[in-house]
Amino acid sequence: KMKDAFLDDNYLPVVIDRYFSLKIEGDTVFNGVDCKKIYYKENDSTCLFAYAYEENLKIYFYFLKSMKYFCSPSTDWELFFNFNLKVGELYRPEEYIAKIDTIEVQEIKYPRFWIGLKIDGEIGIHSPIVYSIGGDEGLWGWAIQSITGYPSYSCIGIYNGDKCIFERSDYRKSPINTAIEDITPDKQSSSDFFDLQGRKVKNPTKGLYIKEGNKILVK
Repeated sequence: KMKDAFLDDNYLPVVIDRYFSLKIEGDTVFNGVDCKKIYYKENDSTCLFAYAYEENLKIYFYFLKSMKYFCSPSTDWELFFNFNLKVGELYRPEEYIAKIDTIEVQEIKYPRFWIGLKIDGEIGIHSPIVYSIGGDEGLWGWAIQSITGYPSYSCIGIYNGDKCIFERSDYRKSPINTAIEDITPDKQSSSDFFDLQGRKVKNPTKGLYIKEGNKILVK
């Protein structure tokens, strides 16, 4: 669930009473790729907004609709985020991975990637993107807010059905681990579970794990 806003001529935020949601629903095949459908809903209007899939910890989107300043209809699959990136590596033009850590929300551990600009050789920390959740600006890591009239999309919460599994305040909660280098194990057997740091887990409890190269959510 999202909230829209923009900056006025004095660069002050103006909140618009405009709420909308992006809903991931249903499996399908698009352009020969197994993927998910993403719907955009505002008030009583719903439309198919995009397709998305994940492969080797890389998230790909194919946008069908435009959203001002952020996306236009795609002509091919677009790499949206690469969770194989490490600190200091380029995320997208002018934006870098500043820090990687882990947070725990409702007994589930999530890797968190902090995005920032490089100024005078130093990468500042601006906004987080959380693995399997998204950014605190929704799908985007952080919205462009330095030019008058540009919108800021704020994520209110992430829901599984009617249950909120991740709130806006969770994006910036204190980490439980600050030294994640890789969230994919080097080697695993068909029956092994690994945590997101690549460590073998004998008796997995609630949380997100990797098994046979796939992410498994243990509830």
